[in-house]
Amino acid sequence: MKRLLFICTVFICSCFCTQPVQAQASIKKWIKTVCQRCKKETPAAHTNFQSLLVRRAYTARVKNIPVYTIPVPLEVKNPARPLKLSSLENATAYYAYVRNLPSFPLLAQETEIYRGMTLDSSGQELRHIFKHGLELSKTHALNFAAYDGRHYPSDQKAIFATSRLKTAVTLALDDTRFDKYLPVIIHLKRINDERLVSIPHDVPPHWIQRVSALLTINGEMVWGEIRLNADDSFLFLPY
Repeated sequence: MKRLLFICTVFICSCFCTQPVQAQASIKKWIKTVCQRCKKETPAAHTNFQSLLVRRAYTARVKNIPVYTIPVPLEVKNPARPLKLSSLENATAYYAYVRNLPSFPLLAQETEIYRGMTLDSSGQELRHIFKHGLELSKTHALNFAAYDGRHYPSDQKAIFATSRLKTAVTLALDDTRFDKYLPVIIHLKRINDERLVSIPHDVPPHWIQRVSALLTINGEMVWGEIRLNADDSFLFLPY
């Protein structure tokens, strides 16, 4: 459009310069008329061009032609909600030799030691632990190096824990059981930095900082924290 206008202007000027004075007045009048028309037609041409762009955008949308759009953030999924369970019977399974077991998602903490255990599938043993702690009478292991450095009889029983979280997880996923069971990790307060910790007395409930468990929820195996409610039901908080 601009190029055409430039050519016309040059042509008019050349004609204007070669005409006599009487003819130049008519040419001036004609040029003024053309300029006025251009001023009126230019906005209209701009409007027509905008309409053309709108029609092309609509056609592209109808035909599913890819167009550039502003990226929209993906919706963040809500975290898993806590589950209240009156019994763990339907949430436990036989985990021995199961492929692709979910890895334990937490990292070892400097303030904790760990005890991996396989408990009954109903949750009764876990309820007892929450209320009474870990009792020496229920273990068959013997003390060999007490964490407190005291001397004990050679036949003294002891409860063992470890500072190695991976070791505790391995013990919780016992592959020698042939029935449903509950794998748990008992998070105890740290009493020393030994890899294998021998506790030759009952472990009170206040030593237990948290309990992690592997449950099967809606067909999927999930690690999470498990708590005991006042009504003896369980509260499971998936990690």
